[in-house]
Order: sequence, then structure tokens, then C-alpha cells
Amino acid sequence: MDQQGCGENDPNGPVFDPVHGVIHHFYQRHLAADQGAGPIYGHFASKDFVHWAQLPVAIWNGLDSSHWPPQRTYYDDVAIYTGSAVVLEGAGPKGARGIVQIYPGLCSEHSWPLCDTGTLLAQAVPASYATDELLTNWTKPSYNPIIENTQRDPTTPWKDASGEWKLRTFDGGFYGAASDADLLKGRWYDLGRGRGLSYSKCPKID
Repeated sequence: MDQQGCGENDPNGPVFDPVHGVIHHFYQRHLAADQGAGPIYGHFASKDFVHWAQLPVAIWNGLDSSHWPPQRTYYDDVAIYTGSAVVLEGAGPKGARGIVQIYPGLCSEHSWPLCDTGTLLAQAVPASYATDELLTNWTKPSYNPIIENTQRDPTTPWKDASGEWKLRTFDGGFYGAASDADLLKGRWYDLGRGRGLSYSKCPKID
């Protein structure tokens, strides 16, 4: 993988796509752009972990590039920071298991009045899952943002014994989604703050 002059500082949502059998590596790519300058989500893909292909930018800040012309997304117009991915029942074609990306969008009060902490969480999903084998076309659903006024670095969501999905952010915030269907629709709620690891960059919790 060519980091283009140390242009990669974090991997984001590395994940195996069970629909097409492809491994995806997303990363924070520092690419100057008129719309906020990023970073944004760069993208590599592989079928064997050895040979990788660089693909177009997967997720832009401030834009949903799955439309033409691209649509403005004011809630993440400053940058896209480190997020995670989950494979979820119902997220793929015809209800199959598929990928959902959860990412921190950096916002500004100028363009998003509810931007108190400067960060929120949003979701992105493949726009043409069945026919897009390399998942080069991602869309930001209309229900975004999913969590307002939070912090960056959401963990990979995990499901507990009750079937509730949970994730944690950099500042110790915990959030829940009641079911697979709720996660897929971006219906998250605040579960409060954890007692340990009050601040932790890119936390991983199982």
C-alpha cells in the first residue's frame, strides 16, 4: 500500500465483506480538497491480504458522492476522523449480512447549528451493494447524524447477550442500539460514561 508521503495516520474500519468475499482497508487520507480539506476515507481492497488495489476515496467530508451532482452533508463538512465498521444482518442485498461504517464527522456551528462539541457520529453504507463488488460507492443515509455532540474514535460495535449493540467513544461515552434493525436505521441512544479508561484513543472493547 502506497501511503503517498505518509498520508495515512489511522486505519479505519478494516473489514471483510461477506457478500463479495473482499477485504477492505480504509484509512485517514490527508488529501487537500475545497470542501474542508479532510482528512477523508481512503480505500484499498484485496482478496488475499497480499495483493492490494487502491480505490477511489470512499467517504468525503461534507459531500455524499453517491449522488450526481454530489450532495452537501453539512454535519461533517470539516473532516472525517477515525471510525469503525460492523458486519450486520440485514445490511447486505436481500437482507444478507453486510457492512455498515460508523465514523466521526467534524462539524462547525456555522454550517451545523447543533455542533456544540465539534464532533458527531454518522453512518455510511454501500450505495449499490449487489453490483458494486469492490464497494467503491458509499452513501450517507438521510437519518444522519446518528449521535450528536459526542467525540471521535468509535469502537467497532459489539452485541451483548441481550442482543443490544454497544459502542464506546474516545471520551468514555457509551451508546446503544436495541437491535440489528435499530443499528441499521441509525437509532442509537446514550448509555452514559464508563468508569475506567476515561480517555482512550481508538479504543477496542470485546
